[in-house]
Amino acid sequence: MSLNNGFSDIRLRDYNGVKGFTPSFSAYLEQHFSHNQVIAVDFNASLYNGRTLHDYTEKVKDSGGDITNVSTSIRDCNQAYGIEANYIKKWSGSRLTAGASYRANRNKSTHENFSGEVFHQRQDRFYLFGEYFRRMNNVTVTAGIGAQYTSFRFMETDDGRDSWGLRPQLSLTYSRTQRSQFKLNFATWQSAPSLAETNIVPQQIDGFQWRIGNPDLKTSSSYRLTLSYNYNIPRLTGSMGVMAFTSPDAIAPYIEWRGDKLVTSYENSAGLQNIAFFISPQIDVIPDWFFVNGTLQYRAERMRGTGYKHYNHCWSGDVTAMLRHWNFALLVQYRKDQVSLWGESLTWGETFSVLQLNYNYKQCAIGAGVFCPFTKYDKGSRSISRYNINESRTRTDICPMPFIEISYNIQWGRQKRGASKLVNADAEVDRSTAKGR
Repeated sequence: MSLNNGFSDIRLRDYNGVKGFTPSFSAYLEQHFSHNQVIAVDFNASLYNGRTLHDYTEKVKDSGGDITNVSTSIRDCNQAYGIEANYIKKWSGSRLTAGASYRANRNKSTHENFSGEVFHQRQDRFYLFGEYFRRMNNVTVTAGIGAQYTSFRFMETDDGRDSWGLRPQLSLTYSRTQRSQFKLNFATWQSAPSLAETNIVPQQIDGFQWRIGNPDLKTSSSYRLTLSYNYNIPRLTGSMGVMAFTSPDAIAPYIEWRGDKLVTSYENSAGLQNIAFFISPQIDVIPDWFFVNGTLQYRAERMRGTGYKHYNHCWSGDVTAMLRHWNFALLVQYRKDQVSLWGESLTWGETFSVLQLNYNYKQCAIGAGVFCPFTKYDKGSRSISRYNINESRTRTDICPMPFIEISYNIQWGRQKRGASKLVNADAEVDRSTAKGR
């Protein structure tokens, strides 16, 4: 690290690591009864026992003396359990679904480098819902209502928060003809604060940056409305539409100075709102031989929180062309993922291109191609806080990058039959994070 004040250069080391294991267990039961009735139950459990590490040092290049030496080690012993049960009753052209789900998280984090301080977090989420589906001539309607109870508690402070939230859902489809279809979808959901966002134990990042969780966070709500039109005409299929999203109390990080420390904490912000317009056509240029498909999207969004208001506008999309004949397939692809705004950070997905030729014969496939023949690979994020502006990118200097693929599929004996579940219980175990610079 070179300084602009003429001082000696600094040797900087920033290391992050995660060590641990996560065993899991799942069980699924599906029972069919007379009169088109089904009961489906799914249970999942997972454990996490591991450690997250962060070491940060700054040394003067010439003398080798330490300027900053930060070491973070957090050991987790966390559990997650989830169960969901649905009752489904079908009639001719209609269906009723009712169910309930429960998820429990039990988290214990020991800060080994912070006098062995222990932080316990307990989360419970209960969801009860009902949904009715009906098909009427050219119209299909699915409407539902649910209620979610969320509770999280902290053993060290005996504090916590309880909340109830309604979750209405609506899906309406109108098929004008067999070749065109309008669809309206409205969905809501709630998000509880994570272990890292509520952990009150101070965590040092470098010489002046710190992170401290906020135990007063409340469960946030999100709403999404999508209107789309699907079409299917000779040699042309696809969809177009608009999607609007709002999360008026989204849980997001914010940065502020506390004395001589730049502290990252979390809050129920003033919210994120965005709107996106998209079109996704596929053209059969030569039927069964040559087709081109792609997606083009424009997205505009705004996010507000403590001390900031940010806007983001971006174009994204992809295009794929494929020529197939005599077991050969020539593929040309370009993709540019969208840029997303969250808190005071912009994050963008992958930008890349591919040129590939494949040959398939029975169980054998051989392919050769070039990765990024037209563009350089890129993905990353950018902090846009007025206190901390930085950028992180993942790129490759080897462009274009040639590759070869050879595969052969061998099967023998009895094959395992996978279960097609009607319900899926969520039991994702939570983890601490040792934040790096």
